[in-house]
Amino acid sequence: MCLVYQLLSAVCGGLSLRHFLFLFSLAWAQAAAAVDMAETASRIVDRANVLRMERSMAPVSVNAQLQAAAEAFARHMAKTGEHSHTADGRTPVQRAVAAGYDFCMVTENIGYHASSREPQSADVLAERLVRGWRDSPGHRRNIEDAAALETGVGVARDARGRYFAAQMFGRPRSAAMRFSVVNPSGEALQYRVGAQEHTAPPRTVRTHELCRPAEIHVEPPGQVVRQ
Repeated sequence: MCLVYQLLSAVCGGLSLRHFLFLFSLAWAQAAAAVDMAETASRIVDRANVLRMERSMAPVSVNAQLQAAAEAFARHMAKTGEHSHTADGRTPVQRAVAAGYDFCMVTENIGYHASSREPQSADVLAERLVRGWRDSPGHRRNIEDAAALETGVGVARDARGRYFAAQMFGRPRSAAMRFSVVNPSGEALQYRVGAQEHTAPPRTVRTHELCRPAEIHVEPPGQVVRQ
């Protein structure tokens, strides 16, 4: 609507009809050249899952809350031009919580694409963004995180034709891994979960909740009961 108003104003200001039509067709072509954001987001999910399956990992499924958080953050980056995980003054976890995601773990990849030539399609743009993450050890680690079960992707384009993307990965609280350490003996039981040391007093049961798989080492007496 603003574009039509500006062009009409130009005609009223003295531009010839021929010049007006040229400007209008040029603006229309530029607008039409922008790739579809939702389609790009979908292709990003597909390509990330290909990388996971190449490592014999289960694909991540799209979660509505993570999707909403990623889309809002991509729009914010496009609006402000700031490309960082705290561009809106919040962390990825805070954005996920604000969107209603009951999290156990949350990670995030962000991407930026700028070129003098518009990507030919949503698939081309998705490939370029995922390629950048794939070639970066930290970003690839997020994609191939076995603890992640869900994802959400947002893509936005600013007025200069630059694309900003955010992909969030998460594991909901409902999918936390729970187990109990049972100590039926009369002595204290020492055990380790990952790098953390724990003690179970005599004749007690201690229950733990994990968001990521961890090695459990128990010194006798006692036993580990998985639930």
